[in-house]
Amino acid sequence: MVPAAGVTPVAELEVVTFLQDNVAVGTGLLVDARVVYPRGDPRRSEHSVCRDYPQNPYQAEILKALGAEPTTAGFDFTNALALVIYGNGPWDAQGTRAVTALVGAGYPTALIQNYRGGLEDWLHLGLSTVLP
Repeated sequence: MVPAAGVTPVAELEVVTFLQDNVAVGTGLLVDARVVYPRGDPRRSEHSVCRDYPQNPYQAEILKALGAEPTTAGFDFTNALALVIYGNGPWDAQGTRAVTALVGAGYPTALIQNYRGGLEDWLHLGLSTVLP
């Protein structure tokens, strides 16, 4: 359930709290790591190119969009956004791949949470979504 050492797994209540405490004030981002978006998205999520991160020619732009600042030695993550990353569900590796790609790029694990329940659990519980 932990895609990378130091990354916190979260459930629905933590995601809702994150939306209220972080996303609503601009200090966090709910990241959708799914390749296909057939059934809607939890409110305020952002579609992500993180799933393609290892091969993506825009790696630096992705990190900058997440609040990292380029330095001569790589990136400074002091002002980086807190993230909750999700995929389709516990059986799906898309969220895990996005987490491991960001951690591999140096994104601080303390700023990443992983919602393993994904969209499958979110919908099963009847929580709000927004169609693309």
